[in-house]
Amino acid sequence: VFEAFQVIGMVPVSRWAGSRVRACRMRCGQGRLLAVPHTPAASTWASATVRFFDPLAQEGYTASLECSAVPGPEESAKPVLVYLPGFDGTLLAPFLQFPELSTSFHVRGMQVHSSDRTPFAELVDLASTYIVQVGGGGAGHTPRPVYLVGESFGGLLASAVAARLQATGEIAGLVLVNPASSYPRSQLRSQASMVQGLPLAVYPLGLAGLLPLFADQHQLPQLLRIISSAGLPSVINTPAREAYMGRHALTLPRRIPFMARGTLRWRLAEWLEEGSAAVTDELLSSLDLPALVVAGEADEALPSLEEAFRLEEILPSAKVVVVPGAGHSSTCGARCDLAAAMRGRFPALQQPGRRTAMREEALRAGPEEADFGLIPRPHSSVPPWEYWSSKHCAPAPRDP
Repeated sequence: VFEAFQVIGMVPVSRWAGSRVRACRMRCGQGRLLAVPHTPAASTWASATVRFFDPLAQEGYTASLECSAVPGPEESAKPVLVYLPGFDGTLLAPFLQFPELSTSFHVRGMQVHSSDRTPFAELVDLASTYIVQVGGGGAGHTPRPVYLVGESFGGLLASAVAARLQATGEIAGLVLVNPASSYPRSQLRSQASMVQGLPLAVYPLGLAGLLPLFADQHQLPQLLRIISSAGLPSVINTPAREAYMGRHALTLPRRIPFMARGTLRWRLAEWLEEGSAAVTDELLSSLDLPALVVAGEADEALPSLEEAFRLEEILPSAKVVVVPGAGHSSTCGARCDLAAAMRGRFPALQQPGRRTAMREEALRAGPEEADFGLIPRPHSSVPPWEYWSSKHCAPAPRDP
C-alpha cells in the first residue's frame, strides 16, 4: 500500500529527530557532513538533512538472525552497495530487497529529510565523498569495491556520481532503476507541474491525483495474498525477513506525512529538472563501467521501458532487466529479485550456490499474473507480537 505513496514524497524520514546519529559539535551549512566515519563497517554519516546509513541495522535486521543453508562471502570480503533513493528521499521503495542484497553486500543507503533544500550539485558532492570514504576503507582497512544503485531521481544522482568517480576506480558497477533521465519526456513532469501550482486548499487533492502514475494493477492483489498468508515475496523467505517486513508495515502511519507544496516545487525544479539537464547523453556515454538498467514494465510516471533500451544503446557496457507488470513504485517490490539480477550482471558477485535469477517457485505464475514473484510460505506465519522480539529483531547499533 505504501509503495505508491512514498515515490511522490508522502513518506518521511522515520523518526528523524530521534535517530541515533551522533551530531558533531561543529556547526555547518545544510548538506555538509557532520560525521564522517572512515571504516566500511561504520553505519552512519549525517548532515543537517542528509544521511548515509545501514538501513537493515536501523530496522533491526542482521545476518546473525538467519540460519542460511548457503554460505555467503566472508564479511570482510563483501563489497559495499550504496542505494540512492527517488525524489521522496526515503528507502521504502526497495526495502524488501535489502535482506537478500545483504548476502552479497554491505548495504548502505541515502536518506533525505523532507525539509532538505540541498541542490543537485551538492548532493553529488555528498554522495561522492561518502563513497570515496566507505569504499576506501581508511587507515588500516582494505579498500572495497562499491556498487552504486540509483532509483528514479537517484538514477540521475548515481550517474553523475559515477561520472565523477570512474577515473578513481571507486565504482565497480552501476545499477539504474527507472532512472529519471527520462523525466523531460514523462507524464510525471506534465502532471506534477500543474499540481505544484494549485491553491493550497486543493493541493492535497492534486497530490493524491498523482498516485495512479506510480501504482500498478498487481500491487493490491499481491498485498492481499501476503496479508492472508497465501504467499510471500520471494526475497522474504525466512521468519527474520518476514518480521522485518512486518515492522515496516506496522509502522506505516509514522512514515507517511504530507509533502509540502514548497518541497514538491523544490524537488521538481532543483532535483529533477537540474539533474536531468546535468545528466546528458554525453555524460552517460562516458560511463565506461559495467551497468545494469532495471525497468518497470508498467511504469506510468516515467517512460522507463523505453528509456532502458535507449540507455542500453548509449551506455558503453549496459544490460537491461525488465520487471514484468511492475509500476514505478513497485519495480523493486515483490516482482523483482535485485540481488539475483546483479549477480547475473556482475561476474565478480557470483558465488557457488547463489542465484542469478529469481527463485523458480516465484516464476510459476505467469508475468501477467498477480502471483508473479510470490512463493508459497516456506515457514509458519510470524505473529505481529514477535516482530520486535529478540528472536527476530536485533538491537539498533550504537553510533560509530
